[in-house]
Amino acid sequence: MLILSLAILLLLPFICFAGEDKPAFRIEPIAVPLVDATIPWMPANNIDWQTGKPVFEIADPTVKDFTAKGWLAATDDDLLIRVDVKDAVHINNQTAGNIWNGDFLRVAVDGKGDGAGNGAADTKGIFGSDDASIGFALTPTGAQGWVYSAGNSTFTDSYPIDLLNFTRDETAKITHYNIRLPWAKLKIQPGAFPQFGITIQVRNVDSQDQREPVQIRWGAGADEPKPGLFKKVAIDNPTHEIIAATTSITDIWENGDDAQFTIAVASKNDVKIQAQTGNEKFSYIVKGGDTFVPQRFTLLYRPDGTKETESVNIKLIPGSGKKAAVKLDADIVIADALVNKFNLRMDELIASTKEPLFLRHLRSVKAMVQTEWARATVYKKSNTALADETLRYIRNILAGFNFKSDKFESYTEGGLPLFMSFVSPRDGTLQWYALTLPKKWDAKTAYPMFFELHGAGNPHYLNHASSQIGRFTAVPGLLGYERSATYEMIQRDGVHVYPFGRGNSGYRDIGETDIWEAYNDAQKTVKIDPDRRYLYGFSMGGGGTWNVGSRSPDQWAAIAVMGMGAPVGAWGQAENVNYLPIYIWGGEADSIAYRGSKTPKEQIAAFAKTIEDAGGKVNASSTPDLGHNYIYSKQEESIKWMQQFTRKRPDKFSFVADTDIHRGVWGITMTRNQEMNGLPKFTCTIDGNTINITTTGTPHIDVQLDNTGLQMTGDVKLNINGVEKFNGPAASTVLKFDIAGK
Repeated sequence: MLILSLAILLLLPFICFAGEDKPAFRIEPIAVPLVDATIPWMPANNIDWQTGKPVFEIADPTVKDFTAKGWLAATDDDLLIRVDVKDAVHINNQTAGNIWNGDFLRVAVDGKGDGAGNGAADTKGIFGSDDASIGFALTPTGAQGWVYSAGNSTFTDSYPIDLLNFTRDETAKITHYNIRLPWAKLKIQPGAFPQFGITIQVRNVDSQDQREPVQIRWGAGADEPKPGLFKKVAIDNPTHEIIAATTSITDIWENGDDAQFTIAVASKNDVKIQAQTGNEKFSYIVKGGDTFVPQRFTLLYRPDGTKETESVNIKLIPGSGKKAAVKLDADIVIADALVNKFNLRMDELIASTKEPLFLRHLRSVKAMVQTEWARATVYKKSNTALADETLRYIRNILAGFNFKSDKFESYTEGGLPLFMSFVSPRDGTLQWYALTLPKKWDAKTAYPMFFELHGAGNPHYLNHASSQIGRFTAVPGLLGYERSATYEMIQRDGVHVYPFGRGNSGYRDIGETDIWEAYNDAQKTVKIDPDRRYLYGFSMGGGGTWNVGSRSPDQWAAIAVMGMGAPVGAWGQAENVNYLPIYIWGGEADSIAYRGSKTPKEQIAAFAKTIEDAGGKVNASSTPDLGHNYIYSKQEESIKWMQQFTRKRPDKFSFVADTDIHRGVWGITMTRNQEMNGLPKFTCTIDGNTINITTTGTPHIDVQLDNTGLQMTGDVKLNINGVEKFNGPAASTVLKFDIAGK
């Protein structure tokens, strides 16, 4: 009878609600998964795991004597990794984040083994604190490691060298990599999950200038990373007790969805699971065993959906005592309720302000969140990681508006950027740019415009708003905020404009359209000095600066191209900008921006020489031993250098049009006819009030003489291809001329 009663008690969570709605709490066992490998659980400092059969052996059949084999083990504190790489020559002279450019080992780990969740296996991204992608190299200064991406925000940049032991055996031609990866860095307890994901990539170069290395891999998805493609690895049974509770899903999208917690117990004693939230309570007994074989469960909790958040308290109590071995407190976020709370907060702020700029900012951010929220409700089924990212950003933005983003003085005095959204004339979508006001801002004063193009990064629509105006957003002193800010955002010498650029579009096509739409909107929103507009950017932003600036030199007082090997077209792009001051800079160890047979220093010098040969003004420099890094000192130097210049129409200038968007400068516009010539060109020389224009490759040209174009006054004489076409006052009328035979 006692045995029967105990069986009923154990089955109670499963059977007592049969035929009724599901209870708030439920528990389900986790099945033992199929894995690619099982690794031993070892005592600390025991190296027996390195002497057995390797977990993997990989090679490239096309490369002689390039192989790798690896062993893995787990301790209570660390994931242990040993990889032996055999190659004829070991080369790596890089440092920090550039160690990838040489013989190199990349390890990507998914600590919970949950991959991309419900998304496709090849979904890119870091999905939790348990995910990381780390590179390792043996350099002339010793072992180095670099954290390229990690879900744990404290696990960044340089990897602790005390966790590394790398050696090179030149006799055997083998590089030995020994790595300790603390489970704490992934914020997990070993054995808590039935598996973890890992992939290991080995890169081999024969010379430091080799641009297409040979790579061999155990597993896939290291570069991006793509955790859904990693190898699945289980840890063998521990030799001691394990009691663990971890959150798995705490963002609830729809009523009827469950929060999930992973429970792991390996104990010879019974362990009671207790869970509570509000008025709901739950209890379940995990029976002890003769050995430490882990029993794993998913504890599910279904909120009633009426509150924005709910707190769940979980305790794991061993034996017959009342003291918990593990306590877990988690906040569950109900998405619809959170967004409703956000909208109510924004409506409250909108109703209480009359300041036009701040009012537009509030309405803009509200519209941005509503736009992305609507998208997230669609893509959440195919990309849960992206949907969860959206929810985190909304939560953070709301926290900001409950902190200091709700006060206009945080923007005028504290330097937070205002977000200005607009409906794109091109495709009707809602787009945005960030606008940082100058110090002691006066709406009646015309300020310089610092138009900065961002580099490639997280393209999420709400990422920048979350990092700038969210609650947990690294520059201290801005009314208590800590946020990522470039030099001019801090210095605030003028109006700083930071367009979205449609994410990582490279500022081409619709990405360039976004630049001009933001540029035009900003000049309508605040007063801008038309002769002190500066365009600049780093990495993708540097490439965008050159591509846009060399086709619109009449719009800028100066430009700065940084961290990008911008190609200079042989057709005369440099001649377009021979009167525009240009700052060029990059790191001499930057193999991301400067690829090819020439070194970064040589490429920067060649870029500058091309412009100088066309008569241009260039300040070109490079920094030794620096990789792809937008260092603060060069941000400051570039801004101060550009500020010495004001926009001025030259007395002689040329323009070649290679696109239909940019067909001229200074009020002179050509018709571009591909059948006639894909690269029409004009040269304009102004002597007093006489204008001489010569053209090639265009059937038609328009000329605007007044301040919106050539900036002429009084009576003007205009000659085109040696023939007088106009003699009269420089009015605002656009003059139109057909060019026969040209």
